[in-house]
This record gives sequence, C-alpha cells and structure tokens, in this order.
Amino acid sequence: MPDFEMIKNFILEDWVGLLINSAFALMLVPALADKQKPPLATSLVTGLLLVALSVSGSYRATAPATAVFVAGCLWLVLAWQRYRQTSR
Repeated sequence: MPDFEMIKNFILEDWVGLLINSAFALMLVPALADKQKPPLATSLVTGLLLVALSVSGSYRATAPATAVFVAGCLWLVLAWQRYRQTSR
C-alpha cells in the first residue's frame, strides 16, 4: 500500500520548488532590460550551474527542473549581455 503522506510531501515539495524557482526566474527579467549588468563571471557560472542542476536529474518533477533551467538560461543571457557591453 502506498504511503500517501510521502506522496503528499513529494507533491508539496514539487510545488514549492516550482513556485520559488519561477519567482527566481521572474526576478531576473528586469535585469535583462537594465543597463547595469552583473559581473560576467558571476552570470556565466551561475547560469551554467543552474542549467547543469536542471538537467542532472536532481529534481523528481519536470516543472521545478524547467523553472531552474529557465533561470539558468536567463543568467546566461545576462552573461552574454555583459560580455557584449565589455567587448565594445
């Protein structure tokens, strides 16, 4: 017989992970339009690590992993924008 308490906790953890990581990704959107960008190394390393985390299987559900992947991609866009700023 399945342990329904454990299943409920898994579902709750997945929803919390989705909400937190989605909020994290949304908070990066204003930085994309801002003239001041984070340092290149910070953006690049953060983006790569978040993308690696999302595809490594660390998440049991697809939705939180997708939200982390989106946040990682946004950090990589910030890294690209910073690179373009400094290479002019």
